[in-house]
Amino acid sequence: MTSPATLKLTSNLLTLELAPHAGGSIATFRLLKNDQAIDLMRPASEQALEQANARATACFPLVPFSNRIENGEFEYDGKQVRLPLNFAPHPHPLHGQGFQRPWQLIEHTATSAAIVYEHAGNENGWPWIYRAEQRFTLSGDTLIASISLQNTGPETMPAGIGFHPFFPRTTGVQLNIGLGQVWIPDDNNMPKTLSVIPDEWRFINNRSLQSVVLDHCFTDWDGLARIYWPEHKTGLEITHSGLLKHMVIYVPDNEDFFCIEPVSHVNNAIKLAANGVENTGQLDLPPGETVYAEVRYKVIT
Repeated sequence: MTSPATLKLTSNLLTLELAPHAGGSIATFRLLKNDQAIDLMRPASEQALEQANARATACFPLVPFSNRIENGEFEYDGKQVRLPLNFAPHPHPLHGQGFQRPWQLIEHTATSAAIVYEHAGNENGWPWIYRAEQRFTLSGDTLIASISLQNTGPETMPAGIGFHPFFPRTTGVQLNIGLGQVWIPDDNNMPKTLSVIPDEWRFINNRSLQSVVLDHCFTDWDGLARIYWPEHKTGLEITHSGLLKHMVIYVPDNEDFFCIEPVSHVNNAIKLAANGVENTGQLDLPPGETVYAEVRYKVIT
């Protein structure tokens, strides 16, 4: 079977392949260095592209919410909502609808592209109508990725946005990132207690990921993260526009990737906020209004 075509952007230093059909995902993000192509994100497999499986790509969008909603059931503005499972056998729906649906190309140049997804009410259990747009631009040594979410329906809707990139977990990879606190989860892996970050989860001074296993949400990202791969003498400096102040760090055991996910709200924010928890990042988006966020990935050599 031939994989569906990807859309390729190229600058002097970087290449980016997009897979709009696979949940508006990034298929590959590479640096061209010394006649070699170095993967800066985990590349999508041919099977992932054939099956339009965004979960096995380099990066996919999080819209209109990030991470888990406990049991997929919640009440918002008097409306009872029940979302179907989408990460079976995981018991909680994750990451919204955008990564599960094809996106449409609306703009394309050699170094930039824009894609959109329009959600009809009650599709996949989400009763609100919205339009999501992603824009990607290669500018010299930097990838600029933005995402916006517009409420195109007649009612205020809960809202959240973010990105879910996967990075190569090499033997020597190092991480630096400034964070405020960490949510300690309950037995259902839902945020329960906001806590001081223990030393083993602090990523400073070129912290190695070799012995780390983690799947937690952190608050108060200071807006700068650095990943460095000594094997390639190459890294990424990651910054954001200001809305994405939460960070999910996912370092699974015995895998060749890790994730640092800049997001607008804590996991399960819609239910935490309904229970009076403050500073969750949960957004209430009125009709016609739009939220926007931007992440920049600048190459370090």
